[in-house]
Amino acid sequence: MSYAEDIARWRAQRQQQEVEARLEEVRREYAEAEALRDQALREQNAGDAALYDNRVMELENEYSTLVPDQQHPAQQIPGVEQFATRYRNFFDKYGQKALQVCALADTYATRPRNPNSTQDQNAGMGLRRGSAEYWKAVPTLLEMYGGQFGCPFDPSDAALSPDEAAALSGVDNDTYNENVRKMWDSGHNSDALFGAWDRKVG
Repeated sequence: MSYAEDIARWRAQRQQQEVEARLEEVRREYAEAEALRDQALREQNAGDAALYDNRVMELENEYSTLVPDQQHPAQQIPGVEQFATRYRNFFDKYGQKALQVCALADTYATRPRNPNSTQDQNAGMGLRRGSAEYWKAVPTLLEMYGGQFGCPFDPSDAALSPDEAAALSGVDNDTYNENVRKMWDSGHNSDALFGAWDRKVG
């Protein structure tokens, strides 16, 4: 092996050690920021909670760059994509704030519950992330507390699911889905129609 190859291998090892050291720091800083955010929430200090949650998100982003082949934690929650699609208006309207409030709702919903006390400010709901009970609790928490963080949540402002649209149309699911596919294939969809309209303008 040549000297140049030895140097290249040494540099790669050194870079890997630096990444591992930074990952350890990110994990520690993340735990600290998350604890401070949760403490601010318990004290109903929305300003500090938002500040610490911004730091939590910065660290999540840095972790993603250091470990790019791993999914973001939120993407691993069963049902998260359906929830984001159903309440797309909420996320489109409030952007980053909506994500912050969802992270806070997730923290409270999944924090262990204290069955022996109703006064324990450290207790949460004790729900399993992604469970049916979890997805009932999150919209309720957003509706109750979203306004305190500048992004009120209205659960009625939700996109219809395909099943709901089929029921409103008075047809069975298979018929509804087949007709939607035909409509889409024929170019009668919002993207195609907007593109055609856009080309005609001017």
